[in-house]
Amino acid sequence: MSTRKSTEFRRWTPEEDHLLSEQVSKYTGTISWVAIAQLLRGRSNKDCRNRWMKTKRNWNRGAWTSGENKRLLDAIATHGSSWTSVSEAVGNRSPDQCAKHWTSSLDPDLSREEWTDPEDRILMDAVHLHGRSWKQIAGQYFPNRSTLEIANRAAAMR
Repeated sequence: MSTRKSTEFRRWTPEEDHLLSEQVSKYTGTISWVAIAQLLRGRSNKDCRNRWMKTKRNWNRGAWTSGENKRLLDAIATHGSSWTSVSEAVGNRSPDQCAKHWTSSLDPDLSREEWTDPEDRILMDAVHLHGRSWKQIAGQYFPNRSTLEIANRAAAMR
């Protein structure tokens, strides 16, 4: 068991990257990140998975194409919010990219309406009370607006 605090940042070494790559290559199906993490002292299963996803995949960057949007919608219909499964179905976007694009752009529950004056007042009061805790503000005051939209609106009003 590691004594390292979970919030403490430690760079990955070339040796760790090599061991991670070596271990991942042993799997043909689902990767056991827990088993791999046990071989990498001080690294959690999430650390290992995130490192692998970040460094070993050639994810598309930038704007999403209409084809990617369709694959994302289809994958969410099949897998729900299991973002790793969704990412695998989309094929060229990371789990984090899929989750963010869904929650900030494609979720049909998001409001596409113009901001009203009362909403603007509520937003300014919420920012005064909660600061830039966009997730908290969204959950408490604007459940049908994305955190990105809320942050952008607050910035535009300053």
